[in-house]
Amino acid sequence: MRTIASYMVTISSGRKTLKNMKRRIILTEKQVAEVFGKSTISETSRRQKAIRNFTGKSNKVKTFGIITAENPMGKELPEQENAKRNGMLRSYLQSRQYVWFPVNGKYGNLEHPFMVYNCSLGDMKAIGRTFDQESFIFAEVNTTDDGAEVVFSYYQKPYSETTKTGDDGKKIKPSDRDYKYIESKKEYVRLDNDADDFFTSIGKNFKFTIPFDIFAEQVDRVNEMILERCNKHEQYLLSHKRLISESVSDEFTFNGRRLRRAQLYGTHYEKFLK
Repeated sequence: MRTIASYMVTISSGRKTLKNMKRRIILTEKQVAEVFGKSTISETSRRQKAIRNFTGKSNKVKTFGIITAENPMGKELPEQENAKRNGMLRSYLQSRQYVWFPVNGKYGNLEHPFMVYNCSLGDMKAIGRTFDQESFIFAEVNTTDDGAEVVFSYYQKPYSETTKTGDDGKKIKPSDRDYKYIESKKEYVRLDNDADDFFTSIGKNFKFTIPFDIFAEQVDRVNEMILERCNKHEQYLLSHKRLISESVSDEFTFNGRRLRRAQLYGTHYEKFLK
C-alpha cells in the first residue's frame, strides 16, 4: 500500500515534469517566432539572408514582393502617419504568418518597404488594396541551367481604394479595379553606397534599382519639365538644383519639402501629376 508521503512525491515530480514541458514549449514558440519575423538572430545574419533571397541564391524562397503602407496612392503623408501605417502593415503580415524583411527606399521621398517572402501575386494584390498602394513589385525565382534567375514584375492600379476614382476624377468600373501588369525585368542594377536617391537598399551596403522603363519615362518627364522652366526663367535656372536637393532632404520638415516642390514645379505641378 502506498503512503500519503509517496503520493506527495509523485505529485511534486509531476509538477516538475509539467514545468520542464512548459519550458520546452516556450522554447519552441521562440523558435517559431524567429521564423515569423520576431527573430533574435543577429541583424547582420538576417540582412545577409535577405540579400541571398533577393538575388535568387536561396532555394527556400521562390517568390517575394516589395511593398509599403506609406504614402497611399502616392500622396505624401507626415512621417508619424507613415510610421503608424507601416506598423499596421507589420501586424497584418505577422497575423497572417508571412515572413518578411524591412528594407529602405528613396524615390524622391524616403520610404520603408517590406520584402515579403513566398507570397503569391494574389497576396500582394490583397496587401496593396488593404493599404491603398498605387504599385508593388512581385518577383519570381526561376531555376535555369545557369542557376537561378529572378524576374521582377511591376504592378500598378489606376484608382484609389477610398474614392474609387482615377486620376481624372472619374469613377472606375469594378471590372477595371484590379492591379495591372506593367512590365518585367530580369536584372537589377547595383548602385554605389553613396547613391542618395532613386534606390532601394537592404542594409547600408547593398543599394540597387530595378531599371523599369516606366521609371525612366517618369524621370524623363520631370527632366523635360524642369528644362522647360530653366529656358523660360533665369531665376529658376539659378535655383533649381538647390530646390531639387532640398526637396528630397530629410533635414527639412514635411512642410518645408512641400514648399520647395511647389517652387520647383510651379504651375507645371498639376500638369506633371496627370
